[in-house]
Amino acid sequence: MAAKLNYLYIDSGAMYRAITLYFIQQRVDWADTYQVKTALDSIHLEFVYNQLTGQSDMYLNEENVEPMIREMVVAEKVSEVAAVKEVRDFAVAQQQKMGEGQGIVMDGRDIGTVVFPMRS
Repeated sequence: MAAKLNYLYIDSGAMYRAITLYFIQQRVDWADTYQVKTALDSIHLEFVYNQLTGQSDMYLNEENVEPMIREMVVAEKVSEVAAVKEVRDFAVAQQQKMGEGQGIVMDGRDIGTVVFPMRS
């Protein structure tokens, strides 16, 4: 759908996976609020359309990490990392920023209630 509309496809789960990958690589203790906040300051997330696959790839600090974020080591920890309030706040802010000024199709939990809540 996103490709037909020429919109960016955003998989919010991929964002949490990329953050988890970074935490694992940098040995961040996600139970330590200071370490989490410091690590989040060093993270830049971006989706880049891949013409070969027809999908958006997740880039972490300008590196395509799409294959790495699908590995079991990340899958086993992503729920723990995503449960951290500072991580959720960071991810939501990133999602909102990605939605500014362009058409997007976003997949994930709480998109219509938290990320882009309906206004009455």
